[in-house]
Amino acid sequence: MSWKKIARELQQEIMKTDIYIEIQFRAGQEDAAAAALEESFAMFRDFESRYSRFQKENELWRFNESESCVVSDELFSLLKQSKDFSQQTRGLFNPALLPALEKEGYLGAYAEERQGEWRPEQLDALALNQSDNTITKPKTMKIDLGGIGKGFVVDKVARFLATRFENFLVDAGGDIFAAGRNMLDDQNWGIDVEDPHDSRHTLAMLLLSGKGVATSGSNRRRWEKEGEPKHHLIHPESGKSFPSDLATATVIAEDATSADVFAKTLFLLGKNEALAFAEEKSLSAILAMQDGKILFTPEAIPYVWNTL
Repeated sequence: MSWKKIARELQQEIMKTDIYIEIQFRAGQEDAAAAALEESFAMFRDFESRYSRFQKENELWRFNESESCVVSDELFSLLKQSKDFSQQTRGLFNPALLPALEKEGYLGAYAEERQGEWRPEQLDALALNQSDNTITKPKTMKIDLGGIGKGFVVDKVARFLATRFENFLVDAGGDIFAAGRNMLDDQNWGIDVEDPHDSRHTLAMLLLSGKGVATSGSNRRRWEKEGEPKHHLIHPESGKSFPSDLATATVIAEDATSADVFAKTLFLLGKNEALAFAEEKSLSAILAMQDGKILFTPEAIPYVWNTL
């Protein structure tokens, strides 16, 4: 029995990124696949409406405006995972950077540019009470979930699809989960790693099955403030866009959330510390340098089908 597929891409309609979902299925599953595709995109829209910092009076906005509040199970999970990742990265992954993002000029629809000296806040100050989903924080702490949100919702959609299908791909702006195989090509899913210096080219093709992958770099969300180039990857110590010697960092992991967080962490570490951290955590990583050089950790090599 032959394989079929259903796929759709929405460009910049949700979460200010391109979202592509492909489901492969057997004959007779057409209706189920179409319904699953619709539900998957609805999950992305729901996530954005609840947690985007660009939307006023949603759940994240209410949390940021409070000192103590009861949150949904999902937001509790997001913040708990954020706190865990912050500890794993020794505070380098820190979603409490909304004031710094706004001070650097990355503003939402209702935000005002913040003034004054940057004072970093650590997620250790978050008190999570799992018995009633209450979270207490300093009034001044403002969370932006951009560093974990895409990977988190990709994994959420992947878990949903996995209850119905074996072979599918979920891609939200380069935060990807590849499940099963690409049955139409009779191989694992082929994922291109983009050349940060020329988006028309790729650095390598990966072949993945049951893995998440994410790339983080300064080549996407960029702007200028007072003539100075800025990007969205903020170092928690300085509160400023980090001038990394890496152009991008790509990480392959068991899930898209981990790949998302660790890719950002490697970028913020810079080459030497990134290589040491990747060795410590046994990360499958590809580092694209600003000078054009490409570095692969030993753990990444088995996933590389070809360098281009």
